[in-house]
Amino acid sequence: MLMLVGIIMFILIENAEELAYLTSKGLWSKEPGEGASFSSTRVAVAAARNQPIGRFNIVQFFASTGQLINLDRGTGKGQETRAAQPFSKSPSTPDENVLPDPVTNN
Repeated sequence: MLMLVGIIMFILIENAEELAYLTSKGLWSKEPGEGASFSSTRVAVAAARNQPIGRFNIVQFFASTGQLINLDRGTGKGQETRAAQPFSKSPSTPDENVLPDPVTNN
């Protein structure tokens, strides 16, 4: 969750074909407010690339207005299945799915 002058916003993974959002339990929901929030688009893209989905979007969700803004897009591991793969939301936890920071290479 990000907060900017009282505005609460979330970075979510959206299944582009089903318009559903990945939850913290690894399931898909049609409600963006139930989606797992990521600390950055980089972390969200890394997690989404390892999901068994086709096309995905990384979106910013503003809870107070319900507005969604597309930030990035890509392709997951393949055809969608009903259950998503586990992911790590913490960039400080060693995780092979998280890309290194281009500035520090960590």
